[in-house]
Amino acid sequence: MTTAYTSLLGLALPVTGELSGTWGDTVNNSITSLLDSAVAGTTTLSSDADVTLTTTTGAANTSREAILLWTAGGTVTRNITAPAQSKTYVVINASSSTQSIVLRGAGPTSGVTIIKGEAAVCAWNGSDFIKIANISGAGVFTSLAVSGTTTLSGLTASTALALDASKNVVSVTNTGTGSNVLATSPTLVTPVLGTPASGTLTNATGLPLTTGVTGTLPIANGGTGTTSTTFTNLTTNVTGTLPVANGGSGAVTLTGLLKGNGTSAFTAATAGTDYVAPGTATTFTALQTFSGTSSNASHKATNMLEVDTISATAATGTINYDVTTQSVQYYTSNATGNWTLNFRGSSGTSLNTVMSTGECISATFLVTNGTTAYYNSAVTIDGTSVTPKWQGGSAPTSGNASSTDCYTYVIQKTGSATYVVLASQTKFA
Repeated sequence: MTTAYTSLLGLALPVTGELSGTWGDTVNNSITSLLDSAVAGTTTLSSDADVTLTTTTGAANTSREAILLWTAGGTVTRNITAPAQSKTYVVINASSSTQSIVLRGAGPTSGVTIIKGEAAVCAWNGSDFIKIANISGAGVFTSLAVSGTTTLSGLTASTALALDASKNVVSVTNTGTGSNVLATSPTLVTPVLGTPASGTLTNATGLPLTTGVTGTLPIANGGTGTTSTTFTNLTTNVTGTLPVANGGSGAVTLTGLLKGNGTSAFTAATAGTDYVAPGTATTFTALQTFSGTSSNASHKATNMLEVDTISATAATGTINYDVTTQSVQYYTSNATGNWTLNFRGSSGTSLNTVMSTGECISATFLVTNGTTAYYNSAVTIDGTSVTPKWQGGSAPTSGNASSTDCYTYVIQKTGSATYVVLASQTKFA
């Protein structure tokens, strides 16, 4: 017969006569050393990831260790999965951040949570791991006196307490479940309320106050500031401008685009009639910037339209392309000569003024060619020559006869009046 092993700790069970002359190694390595780690050994877990404790028989493993020391520095709750069998662990959460950990049985079971800074003795109860004692941890109360007579047992950090100067409980917002419950109802300390500006507080036996207050209760103390029981009607009883601090706009009329600042306050951003009503078609005449965030795109659109200028003009000479009025320009008459394409903002505004460094803009120019074809032989921006980088590495040297040539330009501004232009020519026939 060969050596067998225990089902819980995997310790060697030598058979009589089996280990003649070699019993020392088996006892030392498969019994004594493993018992030593099961009673006092520590498994240090330093990686910010879920962990499944190793299980082996007759050899070292992490599930046998007595102490589980968590030192990772994450913020997401991590799971430590141990064998679903009888075992006691001392679990120490020494996270360098705010991380909680859950000790659970294989399966997995629901497990038990050990928060940052807490050390707990956890044991298998037949179906799951539970805490049988905890030693420390931010916001963890093991025993708290309430008015000198009642204690709170097993109170976790999720339970919110309000204490007075004498450490008496004045409110409990969550009594918890399972073992985290109030042993008996706590005795609440009688609140002390401030005296109203006028009148006498005659009832201080508890809240809410239903009788005993006379006179005018000021607004600062939760009253209306009047002796009337009717609240002010904002529609009929308020005149003038409601300030931003009181939930208003700070203006009498909506004369500009209302820009939110992330709170209830809004400010008029531009003059004019740019107020946007939901579901209403609106034309913006000023530049609108949608920044988005590091985790969200700036905007989302379906079936976005672009302005296409269609002109019965023949391409030749110098052609001005105004980026502020069109995204596509289409000349439908047959070209009569090679042409220079000059990009600008408009007749009175340079492209250098329209664009900032670090921005780019796209433009498309469609040219009709007859049996004699012509092509875009030069590109300028605000009248200054630029050399595009053409798709395929070479600038076109001819157009395509009896077809429509599509020229696409991506203009990148890299500095003041400095640009990189990417260009392509495509035949459509």
